[in-house]
Amino acid sequence: MYQNLGGAYLTAGTHTLTVTVVGTNSASTGNRYMAGIDNVFLEPSNQIDIESPLLAQATDTSGQNHTPVPEANDNGSSWRGGAQLLYPATAANQAENLTLTVPIEADYALGVNLTTRPNYGTLEFTVDNTTVLAGTDTAPVDTYSATGSWIYRPFGSLHLTAGTHILTVTVTGKNTSSSGFAAGIDYLTVAAINNMTAASFGAAMNNHGIAVDGTTPANLDLWGGNAFSSAALAAAGYAPGSTVTVSGSTFTMPAATNGNDNIIADGQTIPLPTGQQVKANAIGLLAASTCGTSPAAPARITYTDGTTSQAIVPSVPDFVYGDNNSATAVLSYIDNSTAVKMPGRAGKFYAVYLPADPTKTVAKVTLPYTGTGQLTNTCNTGTPITAALHVLAMAPRPAT
Repeated sequence: MYQNLGGAYLTAGTHTLTVTVVGTNSASTGNRYMAGIDNVFLEPSNQIDIESPLLAQATDTSGQNHTPVPEANDNGSSWRGGAQLLYPATAANQAENLTLTVPIEADYALGVNLTTRPNYGTLEFTVDNTTVLAGTDTAPVDTYSATGSWIYRPFGSLHLTAGTHILTVTVTGKNTSSSGFAAGIDYLTVAAINNMTAASFGAAMNNHGIAVDGTTPANLDLWGGNAFSSAALAAAGYAPGSTVTVSGSTFTMPAATNGNDNIIADGQTIPLPTGQQVKANAIGLLAASTCGTSPAAPARITYTDGTTSQAIVPSVPDFVYGDNNSATAVLSYIDNSTAVKMPGRAGKFYAVYLPADPTKTVAKVTLPYTGTGQLTNTCNTGTPITAALHVLAMAPRPAT
């Protein structure tokens, strides 16, 4: 049995996980108080809870006595980490500042998870008093809800220097049905996605998407915990770690491990191995999309002489709901968030090709930029779309 324990902020170093036997099932026999642990999985998160030390306590900017305070779970709400930040504003144009610390200079994908309630207002978000996020100055985020719920708002990408930055949340007004101007923030999502050259395809992997049936779950789709099955891949002729040739490109399938095994395309520049730096008429990608169909997006091929050519990565269908006929591989099932088979859902991935100059030797590929597509719990197939393009393998198609 796989048990998700949720999230916790951990400093670098050694920590102790204490497991306490608190009782026993009435049907248990023999030594009724034993416990067995097989594996413990730790994965970094890009979600910063409002109570995290990475996010300094908010301060009010309006000169009014409306200091934001943490609010524990109540009123039927259940927040990640056990609390939200309540800003009890009483009128439009009141604002709060959050101090956010980021460790490196990078392009970041930003987003926020907000509480919605009958007395909540409309919100604008600004970074460092200069950059308005996602057009919220002209289209504020409406956090009114008659019954109380949550809304996630992706903000797209923004370049931040290392150190502290100020996120200002301004209550611009309220829905005509709302009885107040309050605001509630559960967590921020902050993912570094800067355009840097990875040392290799493997070094650029940033998602764990291949599960081992019954033992090792994965999280290809970023929000539901669904994933490709290593056994189903093998049965379809694409066993993890194997070499397969599709339309002239010879791909090495990623291994099924406890770590990352595919790349969510966020503008990374990835060198081809020396043996694959050849004259080619195309670069092939074995790709899948999660949270809907990924849109066509620009990529770049760099050659050994330093020149480049532009190419478009075609739209890639969803890995579950995409078209079977155009798929390179159709798997008999996928796994759910506890690594249990889901026979009613056939996993799929697709081979797509980027045209290359056949007279030149390919050196590296810069993938499209999907920004907030890799943030967790943000599946949105409407506007803005958060579909994520996943690349399982990459290889040239030699010109001769």
